[in-house]
Amino acid sequence: GHAQGDEVLVQAAQTLKNAFRSNDIVCRMGGDEFLVFAPGMINRNTIEAKAHQLLVLSRHTLEADGKSVRVGMSIGIATYPEHGTTLEELSHKADKALYAAKDGGRSAFRVYS
Repeated sequence: GHAQGDEVLVQAAQTLKNAFRSNDIVCRMGGDEFLVFAPGMINRNTIEAKAHQLLVLSRHTLEADGKSVRVGMSIGIATYPEHGTTLEELSHKADKALYAAKDGGRSAFRVYS
């Protein structure tokens, strides 16, 4: 139900928040989509390692209203300034990368290209 779905979203948001630095920003865009701003994370290897870490974390079972819930995660990545210099450009390109990850079988990440 809705209450269980909301609880899963809260737990997913907390997992994301805990996985990033205190100066990074995690926000819910809508539905089950979140956006993370990670200023200063400019090394592509670091970004891809963080995405892999998140995929591993997403495989853990969450509890909602006394029931175990398994969730998956797909990640789209866009970097500043390579993929854009405005929030709109970066969000749009990260969204395209996200849907490429989903189309590739989910539980994956893609960097915009």
